[in-house]
Amino acid sequence: MVTATVSVRVDRERARGPWLVSVDHRPLAAPPRLWQFFDAWGASACEKPSVFADRASMTGVHATAPSHTTSPVVSSFAFETWFANLTGLQPSTIRNTVISIIVVAVVLLLRTVVLRLIQRHISDTTRHYHVRRAINYASSALLLLAVARVWFKGLQEIEIILGLASAGIAISLRDPFVSLSGWLFILLRRPFVIGDRIQVGDTFGDVVDIRMFQTYLLECGNWVDADQATGRIVMVPNAVVFTTPIANYTHGFAYIWDEVVVRLTFESDWKRAKKLLTTIAEQHTQSSSADAEEQIRQAASEHLIFFKKLTPIVYTSVKEWGIQLTVRYLSPVRQRRGLSQTVWEAILEAFANEPNLRFAYPTTRFFDRIAEEKSESSTK
Repeated sequence: MVTATVSVRVDRERARGPWLVSVDHRPLAAPPRLWQFFDAWGASACEKPSVFADRASMTGVHATAPSHTTSPVVSSFAFETWFANLTGLQPSTIRNTVISIIVVAVVLLLRTVVLRLIQRHISDTTRHYHVRRAINYASSALLLLAVARVWFKGLQEIEIILGLASAGIAISLRDPFVSLSGWLFILLRRPFVIGDRIQVGDTFGDVVDIRMFQTYLLECGNWVDADQATGRIVMVPNAVVFTTPIANYTHGFAYIWDEVVVRLTFESDWKRAKKLLTTIAEQHTQSSSADAEEQIRQAASEHLIFFKKLTPIVYTSVKEWGIQLTVRYLSPVRQRRGLSQTVWEAILEAFANEPNLRFAYPTTRFFDRIAEEKSESSTK
């Protein structure tokens, strides 16, 4: 601490260096050494005494010209005072701003160096992603605490900060706050994780990233058929976990039921067709059924999931245009289109060798009564 005494003279004629400002019997804290490199600039910029003379007249603080040997502390203080008068900011605000910029630069530089080292030494993509995210969160928290420590000495104003933050959240930051709460819910309850395929409302896709306010999905479906990716990234606010049902395609059980519908005419041998369809489905989905049984046993410890029959089955029904045979089988979530194609190709090849099996399709039949009557009369 430096104790200053009162100076009662202002010599404008002989002043050639920075002006010294002192307050009666009040301690002046020495500013950081960071400001010493501004001494030369402060010396040239503070030659005009009007700024300090005006402030002296208002505050009762007098100024005097220094000798040739000026203390760095005093010169730094002079620069701060000059810059504060120039910008209208408090000297403490100027110091905190510069220190904050330096802190941000140092933290970002350290984070960049660490990320490059990780990229060089970790080859696994999944592990590299999770480590990179952890470093980003840690650096953000460190940056927030460091900047808060600069601006709030000892965090004495924490009550005021919390009060203002609560009022702001309640009035204008409701949606971001709810999204932040949703992010914590996702991390703790894990309704889905990165890599899961989910549907939120009308949005359907694979989870590629989970951030504090939004979840990123690689969109599937939409104009693309059979649940394949569109290539678009959809950003869903985390707040939807509290208001919208979420369908998870892969949590606990990585298979879904799929169906292939085959329509035959009434004249077709539907029993023969049903036997062929059962054989084809069993041949192409046998491995899926065996793996699904193991997954169901593991998932039964967390959820009440049970199926009496996991092997393919063919259902028979009658429609107005013919006989409908529905093949139901288990399919891996991300292989539904490929497996459906394989089953259909096998069905087409098998039915091509069966003359008694004909596909039904929408047709329109016209009846001409006059022509029919002539036809009947000619046959008689």
